[in-house]
Amino acid sequence: MMKLKLAIVLCVFFVCCASKEWWFCESNKHYEFDVSSVTLKPNPPKIGDNLNYIISGSLSRQVTDGTLNLQTYFNNMLIFNITENLCSDPDNFPCPSGPGLTTLKNSFSIPSFIPPGNYTGLINLKDQDKKEILCLNYAMNLQK
Repeated sequence: MMKLKLAIVLCVFFVCCASKEWWFCESNKHYEFDVSSVTLKPNPPKIGDNLNYIISGSLSRQVTDGTLNLQTYFNNMLIFNITENLCSDPDNFPCPSGPGLTTLKNSFSIPSFIPPGNYTGLINLKDQDKKEILCLNYAMNLQK
């Protein structure tokens, strides 16, 4: 059940990143992970689609462990708040990573039971020292 919830949250997050409807939590802050591109296939994805994504960026230093916190809101109501080990799936984030270019890859099915509508959320990555390396907000409208 946790993997299904994580897949839903990741799906919403990556759909948002593709349309550039995302922004850093603090616009003046320098994050250790600098996102350079997000590629989705298909683009735009829809409810019920199989989604493949590649996220590229650069880490300014090595990350050997950490946490991933994902929050998703549907029509301004919190529907998911998940914190997991950042390095638990090497396909999502291989550890150790960096310094330098880092690529995240994965694929999953967008569940057909997700209701269409407005989604917003936050993704927060912390390293082995509990230091924030990335924080992004996102907003989107997902349809069937």
